[in-house]
Amino acid sequence: MSRIPDYDKMRHKLAVANVENYGGDDLYDIMIHGYIGLEHISNEEILETFVNMFDAKDIPKMPLTKDDYNQIALRNEDKRIERGDPR
Repeated sequence: MSRIPDYDKMRHKLAVANVENYGGDDLYDIMIHGYIGLEHISNEEILETFVNMFDAKDIPKMPLTKDDYNQIALRNEDKRIERGDPR
């Protein structure tokens, strides 16, 4: 795994797609009932919605940082210890 999903870019692309597809009835419903912005939706739900609307291959990615690699290494080491594998 060399890159992680860019949730901000997914939120932006979903927002643009929603705006392009809204009609008068949708705007009326928003004005009457309100709208929960995409910034308040969990990353997991954004990912699921994005894949349903677009395609998994279209998920924008960000490069992993050094901290990301360190976290992955720590998780792998924890799993190795749990399994009892020798170094």
